[in-house]
Amino acid sequence: MGAFINRDEELTRLRELYASDTAELAVVWGRRRIGKTRLIAESIRGRDDAVYHQATETTTKRQLDAFVADARETYPDIERLQRDWKTLLEYLITHDALTSSRA
Repeated sequence: MGAFINRDEELTRLRELYASDTAELAVVWGRRRIGKTRLIAESIRGRDDAVYHQATETTTKRQLDAFVADARETYPDIERLQRDWKTLLEYLITHDALTSSRA
């Protein structure tokens, strides 16, 4: 992979969101082939608490299954949970809060 340039401002903003004590949402948008995926990958590089998932237009079941497949790389226990967004996202929030309180 080549050098990652001209994205310091965006990287800083994403990392600020990750460090926040409150729930945050970042929407990354732009034309095709301008490095959105690379920006996100670079922003979470070296983190052991990040889940990267790129949604696709498909059925709800397939979306949930794909999300769990991506999330279980970081959070293996997510596999055993009920497959609905509320349950899965609450698990990630709770897991993160427990991990942060132990630090």
